[in-house]
Amino acid sequence: MKRLSGIMTLCGLFIGGLGCAVGWGQATEPLLRTVDLEVGEAARVELADGSVAEVKLLNLEERRDSLREAVREARVEVEVNGERVELGSALYRLPVTVGGVRIDCPVTRGYAANSSKSNAWAIEKAARFRLWPAGSPLLRPGTFTYPIRQRLFVSDTQMGNEPCFVDAAETPGQKNIYYHYGTDFGGSEGLTEVLAATDGLVVSAAGTTLPEHAESPVQQRYDVIYVVDARGWYYRYSHLSRIEIAAGDRVRMGQRIGLLGKEGGSGGWSHLHFDITSRQPSGAWGKQDPYPYIWEAYLVEYAPRIVAVARPHHLVPVGGIARLDGSRSWSAAGEIVRFDWRFTDGGTAEGPIVERSYDKPGVYSEVLRVTDAAGATAWDFAVVQVMDPAGGREGMPPSIHANYHPTVGIRVGDPVVFKVRSFLTQAGDEVWDFGDGSPEVRVRSDGNAVVHAKDGYAVVEHRFALPGDYLVRVQRANARGEVAMAHLSVHVDPRFEVRTRVGIEGEHWVINGVETALGTPAQGRLLNVRMVNATFEDRNRSDFDAAANTARFLSVLPEYAQAGVHAITLNIQGGMPGYEGALNSGFQPDGALRHAYMERVRGVIEACDRLGLAVILGCYYQRQDQVLADEAAVRRGLLEVVGWIERCGLTNVVLEIANEFDHGGFDHPVLATPEGQLELVRAVREAAPGLLVSTSGLGHGGYHDRLAEAVDFLLIHFNGTSLAQIPERIQVLKRFGKPIVCNEDDKVGAEAAQALRLSVENGGAWGLMLKERNQYQPFEFDGIADDPVVYRGFKELTGR
Repeated sequence: MKRLSGIMTLCGLFIGGLGCAVGWGQATEPLLRTVDLEVGEAARVELADGSVAEVKLLNLEERRDSLREAVREARVEVEVNGERVELGSALYRLPVTVGGVRIDCPVTRGYAANSSKSNAWAIEKAARFRLWPAGSPLLRPGTFTYPIRQRLFVSDTQMGNEPCFVDAAETPGQKNIYYHYGTDFGGSEGLTEVLAATDGLVVSAAGTTLPEHAESPVQQRYDVIYVVDARGWYYRYSHLSRIEIAAGDRVRMGQRIGLLGKEGGSGGWSHLHFDITSRQPSGAWGKQDPYPYIWEAYLVEYAPRIVAVARPHHLVPVGGIARLDGSRSWSAAGEIVRFDWRFTDGGTAEGPIVERSYDKPGVYSEVLRVTDAAGATAWDFAVVQVMDPAGGREGMPPSIHANYHPTVGIRVGDPVVFKVRSFLTQAGDEVWDFGDGSPEVRVRSDGNAVVHAKDGYAVVEHRFALPGDYLVRVQRANARGEVAMAHLSVHVDPRFEVRTRVGIEGEHWVINGVETALGTPAQGRLLNVRMVNATFEDRNRSDFDAAANTARFLSVLPEYAQAGVHAITLNIQGGMPGYEGALNSGFQPDGALRHAYMERVRGVIEACDRLGLAVILGCYYQRQDQVLADEAAVRRGLLEVVGWIERCGLTNVVLEIANEFDHGGFDHPVLATPEGQLELVRAVREAAPGLLVSTSGLGHGGYHDRLAEAVDFLLIHFNGTSLAQIPERIQVLKRFGKPIVCNEDDKVGAEAAQALRLSVENGGAWGLMLKERNQYQPFEFDGIADDPVVYRGFKELTGR
């Protein structure tokens, strides 16, 4: 420990080495500071922003159960800058703000006392605290993402300090406890994608370790990946059924690195074990609880309105009482107003915390429904394992693990794969009730007879006929009639009802089989406005509300439609927001689509469909294509978009591969050259022959000849084109016999209205780009008030 002016300063020893182990890139100092304290001990801690926190541990209480003497709850009383607060340690708890500091208690001494993993946390005092400045994110924005492609709490989890339980690991009398460090995400074997949580260097994969990391925290295994990042933290991904990277590779945050499985020491249940190792105050390598980082990243990546949390699980003896707690639930609206419990025996209760007694061994799944002030609802399930203390291992009831895939974007009629595996029984069947009135389905898993058996889980496919939220139940009984039960919550969206179909007939645009603006000077044209930042986000910032931004745009979208606009231009990588360095992309580094981003895009497209509007959907934007790891990712991303359009049933969409492909801001040659664009046009045609596709060039109003022959319509920009040049630019392109659409011109007011008129009079369409209002932050969407002169021109030309 090093002291400067009496203040505890946390150097590389305490913050994970500041990236010294990486051997590449710029080291990044974490935002947290970590300190271990004995009861009665105080410390002055210099925080990441230079402020000082005075922290004192006043008291520690650890509650152990009667069956295993495992710590089930640890609570500390701590004073921070003169303010007292009681904290629970880990177990799905998040940092709180007190005394101008964000603080949590990830571990206490008791979790190392009888741990089967020894002192994995490297804690040498009574309790550990992590501190951040008040209002600070937990990790720097844009440096950590949710490491698995599925909903949070969609299946069983085992998180910081929770004794392992899913695979019947809670054996009465066994006092050597595996307090789970890190996070276990239950999921579907071979289907759920595992993602790199950070940029980093792969130091070990599939049993091969870089020699220079042999003395690091790495414990190589055939099913495991270790990545070290610029913070010097080691990230472990275990039990993978498939590994897609190798030691020595560099990975990008959000890149797919493998598929979830049950290999290695999984116990037979399919899950991702994810943990983080960093230097601790003792100087040794130790675990830290990643749950708060995961939570923070999940809110960014999936933008949920509400999350129910009924965890951790409970272990009680027959006749014992379980205290079920839903108070960790969260709402974006700020307040949960109802907590409704439904119990296995048919009973119900209200309130965040309830107590229940159990008189028969089994594994119970108690249902929690939470409702917020805005009326949003969510479900979670409290697992209660009830044991006979005298029964030992042989007298334990069965356990069960259930999961499904996919977990988001399910629509009416879509196939959903459900998997289940039971433990500690070979008797009976698993019985599924899908909660939709369909007949029960009976299957039989192998009861974990062979831990790594490829067919260990029983699999069934189900389709839901109506939209809604479904509580799916599966259970299996042993020969004594003791039941293990699991619940799953499945959200099903309505199937999209198409209202608007866009097409081309000759050189004219048609919507629902009729030429646009029929009988007016703009007949057959596709007049448009550029609104690419209606779905904007910046993952390098935590102060921008992407959902609220999109909602503001949607609230005035009808006004744009009523002004005679035929199409809206969107882009999955947005547009220049008026400042450099934004991380605004609907793509992961491997080309996969990001759920929350695409949900905003889908919401806008569907709203346009209801208003009879077409959408020019751009894929790639200069300054953002660098998100894609390589050209293979670019190609995959494009095809992901094409598949997404088809799966969503969107028929009002035409595709723009790249915005201004000849712009110097593109890095990947396949995006920056005519040859690359031709290749991508052909790929779209092969994947979706009916989808209209083009790409756009710079503001000179010209178009590459070979591209003009290949695309379905000519996308041009007039930013750098004078009014006098517009007629000539359009006339040059008319020889290709295809619709000509300008979908970007930064002129405003009377000059823009004249550009609109000249474009229409010469046989082209025109698009407004109001940089200062619609594209540069702060984004303003005020309908025709954005530019009354231009929108009056739209109305006049379209007869509105």
